[in-house]
Amino acid sequence: MSYNNPSIPAKSNPKLIDAALNQVNSLLSQLTWLNNRFGKCEDLIDGKGREEKRFPAVYTGSKNDKGYLRLFPDSRLGNFTYFYVTNQNIKVIPHQGQLITFDFGLIFWFNIEDIYPSDYKNKSIENVKSEVIDILNVGVMSDVMIRLNNIQELASDIYRGFSFSEIDNQFLMRPYSGFRINGNMRYLEPICEAVQPELPFDVYKNRVETDGGVMYSTRNCTEGAINKLIEL
Repeated sequence: MSYNNPSIPAKSNPKLIDAALNQVNSLLSQLTWLNNRFGKCEDLIDGKGREEKRFPAVYTGSKNDKGYLRLFPDSRLGNFTYFYVTNQNIKVIPHQGQLITFDFGLIFWFNIEDIYPSDYKNKSIENVKSEVIDILNVGVMSDVMIRLNNIQELASDIYRGFSFSEIDNQFLMRPYSGFRINGNMRYLEPICEAVQPELPFDVYKNRVETDGGVMYSTRNCTEGAINKLIEL
């Protein structure tokens, strides 16, 4: 398996958190220097007792490494990002859909020389953070609302809860760097998709009142689904 382009099984018909993160990753595709945009990681444990090590990973299905790819800084992974998700909640809104809310840590790790090859000496992690924040603030997503809370740079914060002591020291100094954006996300999975998924009808918008304000669903609906929602 090539670590610079790891083979990660694509989720068919992603739902709930996977669907929300797919939209965010689509925005992040504008960052041409990103080699890998992973989705939600799993929290795995290797060893027992004093030898126990916790690490973030994504499933590959490969026979290597027990079918998982560890997401610690590694030059073989190139410049990458992934999500660590916590505090998941769901609220069923009658005749509208499922409102999913969750906290996330969006982790980036990169080689700054790859991002600014001609003037990397004159750039800092702040330039990279600015690029990412601009995309997340300006990008348009269907059914997804993001609130950014804070950014952390220390390895102990970026990999909070994991055995970050395993990270090779060379990846904790330039040209390598990383940060973690913490925030929360709301995603509305409309009911209309499940009612009658054929015959696309892309005009109707679901309007949902939430504690955080008004959310709109622009996901394609069908005329049959809309009629049924009106009847309800």
